[in-house]
Amino acid sequence: MKRGEKSVTTVCPVARSSEVVGDKWTTLVLREMYMGATRYEEILIQTEATPQMLATRLKALEADGMVERH
Repeated sequence: MKRGEKSVTTVCPVARSSEVVGDKWTTLVLREMYMGATRYEEILIQTEATPQMLATRLKALEADGMVERH
């Protein structure tokens, strides 16, 4: 499912989370953040993502309320 498309409303937290997370890159970004990475460069190195890919994922996570910029 593409971001922005409406889906069936569910009470299942796993299903709702998978709609927000959606792809492996976002999962890797969240993993690094939960492991303590707080700097863009740290996450970039550990995930081996491109700068554009990482920036896009972080902006989407921020828009969805999953992370907060400090």
